[in-house]
Amino acid sequence: MNTSPLMPAQFDAEASGVTAFNPAAPGLFERARFWAECYGWLGRLFRRSRRLRPLSATGVVFRNIEPVSAQVSIRLIRGSINHVSDYDCDFYPLSDDLETRWVRIASIMLQGNVTLPPVELIRFEGIYYVVDGHHRISVSRMLRRTDVDALVRSV
Repeated sequence: MNTSPLMPAQFDAEASGVTAFNPAAPGLFERARFWAECYGWLGRLFRRSRRLRPLSATGVVFRNIEPVSAQVSIRLIRGSINHVSDYDCDFYPLSDDLETRWVRIASIMLQGNVTLPPVELIRFEGIYYVVDGHHRISVSRMLRRTDVDALVRSV
């Protein structure tokens, strides 16, 4: 498991204290996939990109930057350092392959008594890029949350 500052160890949902599968979680995922398809179709129709922005395209060079704890609006998170083909720009999942982990994270969040770790973000030129926490952001969006707890590194 990689534990570098930019690629932290992934959150292990299986060992996280989920005591019960929430039957609402698969329905949330199906709705998220539905919206991904709808917005994808509209994006193609109006020729607007719905892709997450890749941070690698910016040419940013990283140094040891200390993260700061913050509440970040989900609407300001528009990119990723990886997984740019897994989610659209609104963090709707683009593949059914994400369902198992997505549903596990949704079950944890719907359970309500388990606190998940903050997502890790990099802020560059006013845009937030995800280092770790894509599923948590996607599920939060489907649960109509507007902000996420985050550890933010500004570049």
